[in-house]
Amino acid sequence: MGSADIVSGHVDTAAAGASDNLTDGFRAVAPHLAQRPAAPVLVVGGAGSGSIGLYAAAQAKALASERVLYLDTDPARRAVAKSYGVETLDHIPDRLDARFPITVDASGDIRGLSLALASLDRDGVCTCTAIYFDPASQPRLPLLALYTMNSTFITGRIHARRDAPALLDLLASGRFDHTHPSPLALSPSPTPPMP
Repeated sequence: MGSADIVSGHVDTAAAGASDNLTDGFRAVAPHLAQRPAAPVLVVGGAGSGSIGLYAAAQAKALASERVLYLDTDPARRAVAKSYGVETLDHIPDRLDARFPITVDASGDIRGLSLALASLDRDGVCTCTAIYFDPASQPRLPLLALYTMNSTFITGRIHARRDAPALLDLLASGRFDHTHPSPLALSPSPTPPMP
């Protein structure tokens, strides 16, 4: 089954999320795991409903990362992450004892971004899916450390047209079940069901 089969309705309608949060989580981990198969992944979650960080962690696990560590203060989101077989931590520490080739900041918390950047291994990639709206409280980037470690920092909107087909292929493969349990079920204001 390919992407066209999903779009034509052969997989449930939740695949419609491929234009937003599902793809945002996917783009944060999948291309980098394709370049570094089985690489460990750190995801610092918590922004908004928390779905993007959860999707990134669950998809990294589905894409065979040897270790996925998900940090979030919310116990319900940590329970969802654990249900995907992801290791969790209930706080953002000052530092971690391990370095990660792939990190994701989906926290919306300056401390989370700082940890994601400080935890990068040499030649690592950090993708920031969070938006830092407050102009008075903008994150500072440790440019010298990033330069020394030859790090890559990615931020910005997703490219759904480019990335969704590969995500839909992952959904069709059955390796990632975005409904088990759905991170979107944790949204503070869920959309009522359609009649």
